[in-house]
Amino acid sequence: MAQAAHAYEPLIDQSHQDRSQLNVHLRVTLIPRSGTDPVEGELVSIGPDQMFVRAPVAISPGKTVHLRFRMLTKRVCEARGQVMWQHDGGFGVVLEERNAAMDSFLHDLGKLSPNLRQLYLADVLYPRIDLAL
Repeated sequence: MAQAAHAYEPLIDQSHQDRSQLNVHLRVTLIPRSGTDPVEGELVSIGPDQMFVRAPVAISPGKTVHLRFRMLTKRVCEARGQVMWQHDGGFGVVLEERNAAMDSFLHDLGKLSPNLRQLYLADVLYPRIDLAL
């Protein structure tokens, strides 16, 4: 019986993490610092402490990234963090800093149903991720 309890522990932890992560599936432009051309990627999910980005470029763990976008309401949302892992065509970022506008954005987004969330995300303008700052 004790072994069965251990088998469920990772599922419980994963379920808790999923609640803090919001699926957004938002197209973003990744801007490399090295002077290479920007590439298109996808901000798959974001939460107060982390985000997952799918991209056609490899981003090494330890790199600093800066997410920035504007809303139609003219507020500028920003978050900065560090790439912690890379896997399956994407990378995970632990967010170290967020401005008040980003906190408000995440709070508002979290209150919406998935359908309303997509309508809300239509107000996001020029989403970009600057790499290797």
